[in-house]
Amino acid sequence: MNKSPRTPLFSHTLLHLICFLVISFGAKAQHTNFNTQTNWALNKKEIFWGGGITQFTGDLGGRNKLGPDHRLPDLAFPSTSWCGLFAYRYRFHPHIATVSKIQVGRLQGNDALKVDEYQNSRNLHFRSNFVELSQRIDVILLVNEKFSCGGYGLRRRKMKYYQLYTYLGLGLLMFDPQAEYNNNWVSLHALRTEGQGLAGGPKQYRRVTATVPLGIGFNHEISRMWKIGVELEHVFSFSDYLDDAGGVYYDPTVLAAEIGTESAALSNPAVQNQDWFAPGAKRGDVRLDGFFAFTLHIKRNITYKNYRGIRRSEERKKTKKED
Repeated sequence: MNKSPRTPLFSHTLLHLICFLVISFGAKAQHTNFNTQTNWALNKKEIFWGGGITQFTGDLGGRNKLGPDHRLPDLAFPSTSWCGLFAYRYRFHPHIATVSKIQVGRLQGNDALKVDEYQNSRNLHFRSNFVELSQRIDVILLVNEKFSCGGYGLRRRKMKYYQLYTYLGLGLLMFDPQAEYNNNWVSLHALRTEGQGLAGGPKQYRRVTATVPLGIGFNHEISRMWKIGVELEHVFSFSDYLDDAGGVYYDPTVLAAEIGTESAALSNPAVQNQDWFAPGAKRGDVRLDGFFAFTLHIKRNITYKNYRGIRRSEERKKTKKED
């Protein structure tokens, strides 16, 4: 059974991309407070790390209400999981920076959380640890980098710093969907729960996919070298199998004979309305999977070892000019 084109996801992605471009071009009209050319350059290189929560947007799980899935309103705390990140940021323009990031975490979903009768009866569940490598462009929309200094250099009496930015990037996501069977978590990829690679079944999916992270963030200083920040991002993937559900049901007797009883049991664990889930019936929808991530992070300025050295250099230059 062939799937219909995945136009819903791409239309939403296109809409988000247009919004990103409009906001980015509009950033030039936003208020900034660079009181010298040097100020933004003092924050050129930063590393940051942190953690937060993830919310899967796909076929499984979501809030215990009828309503849209694949979107933030489908947020359900029992479906959230964890993530952690480490990143390097290089700012090459007052309003533009690039970020290299590695993010690890877990995605999960469970039909048992849904009040929708079809999904609740379907009774699928999964979890998947993931690693994502990404490169993105940050567009700084609103920033204040105003120093109040005494004398020459950067002896600071007070510094006001905050930064609001949006970003868009490309990434690579490695994942491994699992389900619980007899009190053990087993990898679903090897079980070919939709008959992947068997007669009449689809091709086996890959556990690596490209991603498009799109998000917004805010930073605020806690000292001259340290900042605290938050980010909310939506990661779009190009796979419909982050949760191992993306096609139609396969004949459980063939799965049991060819692969094993685990495959048959986890392919169709429905305990009610079982006639809805006969071979050939829809098991997942045609929209590609993704997830939201909300993270808190700490940033360390590594442009210079310390600002005191800059101040001393400026003082030496001043002394030479006076001589």
